[in-house]
Amino acid sequence: MWGECVSDYEDLSTIVGQMKRAAIDCWMADQEFYPVSGNEGTYCKWGWAPYQYTRPNDDGSGGGEGVGWNVSCAAAFDDIRATVDGVVERWFGLPDGSACDAPSAATRTTASILGSSAAGASVQNGNAIATSNGTINAVVLGNMEGAFRRPFLGKYYTAFSSVQGGLAQASVILQANYAAEGAMWGAVKSDVAKICADAKNAWAAQAQSASAASMQFQLSVATAVAGAVASVVTAPTGLGVVVAGLSATAVGLNTALAKVNADVAVGGSSYDEILGSLQDALQTLSETIRSQEQALDSALREAASAMTAEPADYDLDAVKLDGYPLDDGAMRMDETDAGIVSDNMSLVHEQLTEAAAALGTGPSSSPTPRNAGIGLSSTGTHASASQLHGVTASCLQRTRNEYELGRQLFDATVADFFAADATARQTVQQLLADEALTGQA
Repeated sequence: MWGECVSDYEDLSTIVGQMKRAAIDCWMADQEFYPVSGNEGTYCKWGWAPYQYTRPNDDGSGGGEGVGWNVSCAAAFDDIRATVDGVVERWFGLPDGSACDAPSAATRTTASILGSSAAGASVQNGNAIATSNGTINAVVLGNMEGAFRRPFLGKYYTAFSSVQGGLAQASVILQANYAAEGAMWGAVKSDVAKICADAKNAWAAQAQSASAASMQFQLSVATAVAGAVASVVTAPTGLGVVVAGLSATAVGLNTALAKVNADVAVGGSSYDEILGSLQDALQTLSETIRSQEQALDSALREAASAMTAEPADYDLDAVKLDGYPLDDGAMRMDETDAGIVSDNMSLVHEQLTEAAAALGTGPSSSPTPRNAGIGLSSTGTHASASQLHGVTASCLQRTRNEYELGRQLFDATVADFFAADATARQTVQQLLADEALTGQA
């Protein structure tokens, strides 16, 4: 008689149509009008009195006209349908999260190239930059002499290691955002369908039995988001304390999301009570989405703010090269060792180039658009993600360019030492002048 409704989001139009019919059934039952036994296309008082009204179709349309008498409650039926539409219409057209796949993969690759094991398993995640950087440090410290070593390693090893870690963690935070947004919307759709199906069933049960009907369940969106972020964000590992700021932001994000646990209940003992519980349940869902996106948004904004406030931790171009000598009688080096350093600096530059290419420019529009009133905004975390993406990409590109200048400076220093190039001293001077112009204290 009352039937069961499907609860897949793809069938939301069907669910809503069934909701409208069940809501009207319940409203009529509140007036003690029930479907006529043997003729369930009409209602009559107590289910048997002679005066009848037509019942809506299965899809919720029509109904309300008097049968055998010149009366109508069609306008009341229209009001109920309009009320249901007003509650659920903003939940149509939700994204599926698939547009987050590409930026999530791009930021995962970038983080992995930059050495973050928190970004998940990847063939890129061999920490080639740290390996080459360690080789450079070992050869310069162990096999070379000269005052140039201190400023050279200070910027292109120590400071660069910090910058590398900071950029990796910024990429991890971006990946966490895209992974969370990608996982969120399948769960949201499931929650919407479940809430609407429960409201339909509550109205139907109440109309049939005139007894309270209540369904309660936990929203799946919170679990989906927390799980997606946990798969990306872990405690800092190989990058160490040099990125404590952004690592704390990422771990804090994971903790904030894990705390969310939202239950909803749909039910009541009348049309109005069940309608109110439907409104409350969908509002709770929207607030849960909002709380998830606020945590993501805060992490994104905090990361961008930290990178702007402390540029030398994220941008090698903002690190000043101090006291690089042009004449040093104590300098000693071997051509093979110098070649090892130059080769490994080239490898680091190649990895930075790959990381910058992988990061790209980010989505030009929100990958998770939705109607206004759902979550943080109609575009979700897109504005803050775009800001962090832009800052990270800019710092990474400048770091790549500045590191290449460092390699050229080292090569020119070597050439000058071995008198292999008559213009080497001039090249060193020019590179130092360029560095002084672009570097920031």
